[in-house]
Amino acid sequence: MLGYQMSDMKHYQHVSQPFTGFGPVGVQSAHFYFSSAMNVLGNPPNSISPDVSPSEVHLKNFEPSKTSHITNAEEEEEPPPPGLITPPMSPKPGSLNDDGIPKELADMQMPDACELCSVLLSSKMKADLHYACSTHERRMKRFMIKYCQSHRLSLPEKFRTKASHKNSPNSQKRCKICQVSFEDDVDADKHFANICHNRRLDGKPLLKTGFYNKLTGKWQKNMESKKTITDHHRVNLFTPGPLNVSEQVKKAMLVDYGSREDAFIGIVSTVRRKLLEVAGLSEGEYSCILLQGSGSYGLEAVLQTFVPANGRVLTLVNGDYGRRVVKMCEMMKTDVDKIVIPDNEAFSVSIIEEYFTPNFQKLKKDDQFEMKASYDLISVQHCETTHGVMNEIHELGPILKNKFPGALIMIDAASSFGGTKLSMQDSCADFVVSSSNKCLEGVPGLAIIFARNRALASHAGISRSYSMDLVDQLNYLDKTGQFRFTPPIQCILAMMEAVNQLVKEGGVSGRAKRYEKSCSFTRKEMQNMGFQLFLRPEIRCDFISSFLVPEIEGFNLAEFTHKLAQRGQIIYRGTSKSVQTFRIGHIGDIYQENCEELISSMKDVLTEMNLKIPIFNDLVGGIQLPTSSLNLRDQTPLMVFGVDSSGLDVRKERKKIKEASATIVFAMSSTDCLQEFQDAQVPLQYFPQFICTSGGFLRGRSCHGDRGSALITISEVTGQAGLVGLLTWMAACESPGFPGVFTKLSHYSDWINRQIQEIKNPSTARTKVKLSSMI
Repeated sequence: MLGYQMSDMKHYQHVSQPFTGFGPVGVQSAHFYFSSAMNVLGNPPNSISPDVSPSEVHLKNFEPSKTSHITNAEEEEEPPPPGLITPPMSPKPGSLNDDGIPKELADMQMPDACELCSVLLSSKMKADLHYACSTHERRMKRFMIKYCQSHRLSLPEKFRTKASHKNSPNSQKRCKICQVSFEDDVDADKHFANICHNRRLDGKPLLKTGFYNKLTGKWQKNMESKKTITDHHRVNLFTPGPLNVSEQVKKAMLVDYGSREDAFIGIVSTVRRKLLEVAGLSEGEYSCILLQGSGSYGLEAVLQTFVPANGRVLTLVNGDYGRRVVKMCEMMKTDVDKIVIPDNEAFSVSIIEEYFTPNFQKLKKDDQFEMKASYDLISVQHCETTHGVMNEIHELGPILKNKFPGALIMIDAASSFGGTKLSMQDSCADFVVSSSNKCLEGVPGLAIIFARNRALASHAGISRSYSMDLVDQLNYLDKTGQFRFTPPIQCILAMMEAVNQLVKEGGVSGRAKRYEKSCSFTRKEMQNMGFQLFLRPEIRCDFISSFLVPEIEGFNLAEFTHKLAQRGQIIYRGTSKSVQTFRIGHIGDIYQENCEELISSMKDVLTEMNLKIPIFNDLVGGIQLPTSSLNLRDQTPLMVFGVDSSGLDVRKERKKIKEASATIVFAMSSTDCLQEFQDAQVPLQYFPQFICTSGGFLRGRSCHGDRGSALITISEVTGQAGLVGLLTWMAACESPGFPGVFTKLSHYSDWINRQIQEIKNPSTARTKVKLSSMI
């Protein structure tokens, strides 16, 4: 038995053992054994391992060095440790056909598919190319070796690896660390001195390879155009959509498919089936229709397909997306009635029942309409994304259906499907329209329509649109598996991966828990900063939060969102005309750590805007950084703030501030500072990045062996505090009579500003430089 023993995951040693019978190879600890087909067939011990490719056969003989990780196949090797070879298994009966292959393998090779390689073959040309390719031949050989072993048959000649002659140039001179062969000793020595070989030997990852830049004519390691998907800086999209998607979803779009080939047709069918499973719907009673476009395309397609030319529509409006449905109906010249309530209210059973009361007096003139006896379609939003209002569709649906039994009910679930419970049965819905780029966390470009089959059958043939005819689209999908017109291929590939990730996350309930966690954290932190939520708690959804724009002097919403965008945090302003709001989304590939980044960036922006919000008060406020031109005159009054008395023992763990106090000191010239230390026979080498202070010792020393206390100056003109230094720790600073020594921050202003700019715009980040190199 030939094999490789792996020791410490670094070195491979070659071991051999005469063949004793058939059976699986044992695996213990970190030892791995791989059977050799040649030994199984009883070939000479010098036969080539199946691992060796034909191009590695004719090599020259040479003696490996003692330190090299190569072996000579003619040398006698140590036997493997006892107990690693399992007892032989009794052979199973088997037979080969006239072509030298078993029936099981022949049945796998069909004209339209190869089950051995798991590929579909849409044409005879593809089949001929596939069955002639080296990949298929290798898999056939692997299958035949295992089959002949298990059935105790002789491997046919065409599947055997021909053994090299004893005196041929090839005697298996290989590096088993890197799995390469060599022509001679010179090539071997070069290889063992190579950095790649030594990194593999040490268990380190290989260095990234470079590429030839045609623009510069030089070989280089990095270039923006050569970066992978994950190389760019992530921008957090806290928006209603489109949203962040995972790297797996992005990578799924990197494959090209023809829209008419069998593989892609199979993907479309799988996506439709899995979406029905996510919705909890049976294929016999419901259908999933995919349509190119956004969720709004799906809504208009339902209106165009199932509302006749003289039809009537009733729409429930409490936001922009309800008003959008009204606009669609008006463009179609369709009679539309609308029940309108304020944008910060949700439709409930009591509101609808009140509207159905005969003597109900409407408050607004533009809302007055004569309730019809029947409607062809009723439209309602599940989650009105304008402000994040959840309408009670599971309670509203039965009431609407009971009042208008002949009406179809359409639910706009573009921003809710996949993120919360939605039952077509409980809501009496005939159509639910969603989108690929909301809670499903795919990319934009695909409208998803769930339809009750009974409604499809009873309303076929009345469509007023050709490209948006959902009945025709469904019939074509069911008949051919294809779209009638060019499908969004990459979007569908992304949808396939997005649905798989939704299932892995625990389905709709699992994803809803993540959204609820991010939503609760964000709302709590925003309220701690003084922002007020726009909606009442009982009508809020977990997908998006609306906050009132604070009435604080100096707060500008456009500036606020712009500065957040510079830091990679994207939020949108509200669309309501009656009140100023901004919105923060909680859906997409967003987790609590991303929400923490948003809150931290908001605090930075508010500090930069110098706004008086609850985190700032009489004791807490923003502070300005010094400029490189800062020059403190002698005896300038300064304040040392945040001093405690933990002493010189830096090993003590300081979990909280023991004492917060302020000490008044005065700036001291460098000459006087050096003289003070020389008179006390304490050596001090003065650097231009230091600031010396005096005077604090009369009121309590500013240095107690602590590091990091802030040296602050107060502007006589604006009253704004400025940070000019940080306390430098040294052994002598605790003794009376010595000046306080601070690090002068203006000396590092350029470096500090660069770090701030990199935080605002991480794509401009440079190579990190040690602070010591700047001194």
